[in-house]
Amino acid sequence: MHTYWRSRDLWKAWWLNVWGMVALQKLIANALGIGVGRYIDVSSSLHIYERDWDNVENHFMKIVNERPYEERYMWPK
Repeated sequence: MHTYWRSRDLWKAWWLNVWGMVALQKLIANALGIGVGRYIDVSSSLHIYERDWDNVENHFMKIVNERPYEERYMWPK
C-alpha cells in the first residue's frame, strides 16, 4: 500500500494517519485472503506547527537525546 499526503502535521496527525492506513490495509488483505505487504508513506510537507514546538522540545527531544543512536533506528537485517 502506498499513500501520498500533500501536507501533514508530524506531531499530532502522522502516527494516527499511519495507524489508520495500516489497519485499513490489514482489513482489505484479510477480506481478499492475502498477506499484508509493505506500507509506503510519503508526505510532501511534513511539519510541526509552531504552537506545538514546546511540547516537541519538552517531550520528544528528551526521549531522543536519552536513547543511544543504535536504539533510535531500525536497521535492515
